[in-house]
Amino acid sequence: MPPFFWKGLSDEAVFRYYAALIDTVGDARLRLYLYHFPQLSGVAISPQVVARLAAAYPGMIAGVKDSGGDFGHTAGLLKCAPGLSILVGHEPHLSRLLLAGGAGSISGLANLLPCELAALFKPEVAQNGLDRILAFLDIVLSYPFVPAFKAIHAAWTGDSAWLRVRPPLLPLTEAERTALLSDLDRAGFKSASG
Repeated sequence: MPPFFWKGLSDEAVFRYYAALIDTVGDARLRLYLYHFPQLSGVAISPQVVARLAAAYPGMIAGVKDSGGDFGHTAGLLKCAPGLSILVGHEPHLSRLLLAGGAGSISGLANLLPCELAALFKPEVAQNGLDRILAFLDIVLSYPFVPAFKAIHAAWTGDSAWLRVRPPLLPLTEAERTALLSDLDRAGFKSASG
């Protein structure tokens, strides 16, 4: 992740942060995957910074996980840094990424919707998987995502330990969990295989 504790950083500042990190480690075996998730970090990693880091530290920058949800940014990464593994965290972009030459996804949703995610790797069934993922996200994103995700996992596995979240997050209330699971059930999501 970029230095999330400072906001409004220029590309030069983000580059220098990573350059200082790499130089301090000082080991040619280092391999970094940069994590672009500006909604949480508050700091973007531009395609230009990624390209500059890849040129300055060949072989050390292995790729980028782009969880920003903006395929324009992902396409910029593919164009500016074609030798890197570009991964998406926003699952609805997976098929487009693969068609554009990207590497794949690091996916939290694969824990709940493995069949739908697998379908995105097969062009002949990708739209069906995408439609189900979008329907699922439409429901889940109306709640705080991490507590909702964990509540679903707890219900589908029967393991209430999944309801725990770390502060400052709060678990869903019982009423929220009931409403979420009812909404998912009505939409045809009953379990990881459902």
